[in-house]
Amino acid sequence: MKLRSYLMLSYLVVMILPLLALYLIYTGLQQYWHQESQQVEASARASFNDLETLLQDPTLYQIHELDYYQPLQEKTNEALQVQLYRYDGLILFQSHENHGRNYYTFKQTTDIYEQLGAIQTRPHGFIYKNIVLSQGEPVGIYEISSNHSEWRVAYEKYSFLYFSLFSIVFLIIYFTILYFLHKKLNHPIKQLEAQMTKFANGESSNQPPRNAVKEIKQLHQHFEEMKKTLTEQKKQLQQEQKEKEWIVRSLSHDLKTPLTVIRTYSEALWKQQYLTKRETSEYKEIVLNKLDYTEQLINDLSTYSTIQSSHYQTNLVEVDGEEFFEMLLTSYEELGLEKQLHIKTLINTEQHYDLDPKQMSRIVDNLVDNAVRHTVRGQTIHLTLIDSSCPLPKAVFPPFQSDIQAFRGADTLLLVQNEGSYIPSEHLELIQKPFYQVEQARTKGSSGLGLSIAKLLIEKQAGQLKIWSEHNFGTLIACRIPERKD
Repeated sequence: MKLRSYLMLSYLVVMILPLLALYLIYTGLQQYWHQESQQVEASARASFNDLETLLQDPTLYQIHELDYYQPLQEKTNEALQVQLYRYDGLILFQSHENHGRNYYTFKQTTDIYEQLGAIQTRPHGFIYKNIVLSQGEPVGIYEISSNHSEWRVAYEKYSFLYFSLFSIVFLIIYFTILYFLHKKLNHPIKQLEAQMTKFANGESSNQPPRNAVKEIKQLHQHFEEMKKTLTEQKKQLQQEQKEKEWIVRSLSHDLKTPLTVIRTYSEALWKQQYLTKRETSEYKEIVLNKLDYTEQLINDLSTYSTIQSSHYQTNLVEVDGEEFFEMLLTSYEELGLEKQLHIKTLINTEQHYDLDPKQMSRIVDNLVDNAVRHTVRGQTIHLTLIDSSCPLPKAVFPPFQSDIQAFRGADTLLLVQNEGSYIPSEHLELIQKPFYQVEQARTKGSSGLGLSIAKLLIEKQAGQLKIWSEHNFGTLIACRIPERKD
């Protein structure tokens, strides 16, 4: 149930149930009161009948001395009182006035003649009035008052019972509503608060609130999603921190060796002791090579850090696939001649792509440079680009064909395949991390960031990079490039 509906229902229950209970209690007690009043009224009527014979004497309704009414006074008491009126409202006798008579005191005849012959109910008892006739003419009226203690007790009992029952019902409704509000709102909110506190303190807690309203359950679900996101971000930050520490250690190690070599050979060149012209030339060449390597390492690290930044953006533009990759891949033929390698190029696409030309050139440069450094003279490197409508070329190593076919999906494939070099399977994923090196790994002799940079750049363009390697065949790196959908 929704929170709004639950609160509205609670409000209606608090408003309506007490009124309904009040009505039911009142109706029930009215019936009880009626039965009690009938019993007391019967007792009062019996006492009235004893007096009526005496009160029917017409002579009583003439002006007399108080002693004349002494027999009537003896018939009355505090519980049974009598008042006599002449027909015109003159008060002739009052049994409760023992100190004397109030001469010439009249009472309004409209009050006297009201409800004659009927027993009237009062909080203190009953009143009965009737008229006395003489020769068909009214001569007076008598009024009998019955002050029954039983009646007062019944009245007080009725009032107390009525109030008590209503209070009990109201308290039951009140505490029932409090219980359900606590069960549906307070308790789930406290559970959620406790889970938040545990999460803030690094403790695990995943117990959903029970019997909660819909909004509380949704709030708990959003909290779990937020907790999951924060946990993943924390893990990601920890992983990034580990990678940064790894990069710093690796960079320190990779810079230490060339700097030591540069220092050693520079000191030897500066002292010029026992060096021939040939040794001097070789030393200079070694120093320059190490400086070039150090410069490349720093540039690659700067590029890697820039790409990893959340502010780094790619400049995607639409390019004609055949024209762009024809120009890009055929530019490596001269490099193959220089390194005495066979570089074979295959381009088969009619698609257009949204990509960053500069980044794509960097990707292919890194992959080709990686392949060239790990290919023996005389062996072959295949550079292939085929769109989703083309079958895999026969040059693709047979052990990789089924996996590559599943990997490509409905995208274009960029394949860089070289013969001979082999990477053990347990290192295939690790070599994509920065500075990772193993025996005969493809990062040997380079900055160790080439594959990492290529992987980040292709992913920035919604692509994917994967590596396969097999003994007695070689290594293949595949990049999946999304095709433009017009």
